[in-house]
Amino acid sequence: MKKTGILIGIITIVISASAVYLLFNTKNETEPDISTSLNEISAKGETKKPENDNLATSVKEHKSSPAPEVNPNIPDLQDKPEPVRTLLDPQKDDTKRNEVANSLRDSGYKGLTDDLITVLENPNEKARFRSFCVQHLYNNYKQAGDKERRKIKNALYKALKDRHVKVRREALLALVRIGDPKGKETAVAWLKDRDKDNVRDLAIRCVHKLDLKQYILTIRQYLYDKNEVTRIAAIVALSQWGDKQSKPAFKKAAESQSVRLQRAGKAALKRLENAG
Repeated sequence: MKKTGILIGIITIVISASAVYLLFNTKNETEPDISTSLNEISAKGETKKPENDNLATSVKEHKSSPAPEVNPNIPDLQDKPEPVRTLLDPQKDDTKRNEVANSLRDSGYKGLTDDLITVLENPNEKARFRSFCVQHLYNNYKQAGDKERRKIKNALYKALKDRHVKVRREALLALVRIGDPKGKETAVAWLKDRDKDNVRDLAIRCVHKLDLKQYILTIRQYLYDKNEVTRIAAIVALSQWGDKQSKPAFKKAAESQSVRLQRAGKAALKRLENAG
């Protein structure tokens, strides 16, 4: 019995020692070797950067990217009310923009004069709507204060030399209507300048409107002008002044094959007749 007990004790000690050895020398299969895993990932090139790194990179790229070019001739429309954006947008319909300008003036919008001048100074704008803007500046002038009137006049002075003839014509007409001396000066200059065929008819009308009868002799020179519009303007102005010496020219126009000249000539003769 004593030997059996000793044998059992030896076996127990051996088993315990084996258990301890296994405990400290065997890896837990459910816990991977972290250093090995990282090495394997690195070797495969599959290491994933944190999402914050991607965001930081995007911000960095945004900051380092050059700012978009800004054309100083094109107004920034983002901070403008919708009607003003329409007014300033060259791609919008001219008729719609014209209506908007009228509505803005009727509403008492204070920035209309500045916006109209902005349109005039925009090289992307076409002649038609730019000429509308000059008309609106004239309408604004009638209800503007002294400071705004000076601003409008300066814009009209500049428009007299504009690249578009329609704008030049409207500028002269506006200055004559508001009684500015520059209007009278320009009308007379354009009347006398033989190279002003595309504005002479308006110059005649303006000289007549200003009642500058001292230029009757000059206007008579255009009673047979090759430009029909200029010729009609001369006929109308001289007949309204009752210039009897121009009667032969009126008769000649009344016999013309041009319907417009016929009407102008007959109307001129009628005026002389009524004037006695």
